[in-house]
Amino acid sequence: MHYIRFLSCLLIAVASTGISSCKVEGPAGRDGADGNANVKSQTITVTPSAWQGTGYVFQAQRPASIITADIAASGAVLCYIQDGNTYIPLPFTFTYGYDGENGEPVFYSSHSLFTYSPGAITFLLQDDDGMTQAPTSNVTFKVVTIASSQVVAGLDTRNYQQVAKALQLNE
Repeated sequence: MHYIRFLSCLLIAVASTGISSCKVEGPAGRDGADGNANVKSQTITVTPSAWQGTGYVFQAQRPASIITADIAASGAVLCYIQDGNTYIPLPFTFTYGYDGENGEPVFYSSHSLFTYSPGAITFLLQDDDGMTQAPTSNVTFKVVTIASSQVVAGLDTRNYQQVAKALQLNE
């Protein structure tokens, strides 16, 4: 009999402890804008004095803290050059033409490229005619890093607006 009374008291004690440890929560707060902690973007503006090189190629190296060792090893780095309100994906090649000495058309291609390593990105400008001109105004780039776990199948990385929307970049 004592055993049943002891067991009943023990059961009541456990139940009352469980009930008293419940907490009352208030109403839910407003939903905030979701972001994506595994996708980051950085805007980098390169001034004319920052470009180094010759008529063959000009380059400008800049710090990019969003390019971590993990991103460099197994993630993705996307880069866009700004042209007005448009972002053009790199690498980008555009063909120009002019009239040569005898009036014949002369064509050459101008290339915008980038390379990266942990903590840094290098922008390169190169004309294939060996007469590359250094920029005379600021050039703005948008750099986007994506952790390997966040790479989206079928995403058109050539369109910055689609990338920003799909990866929830907070601008």
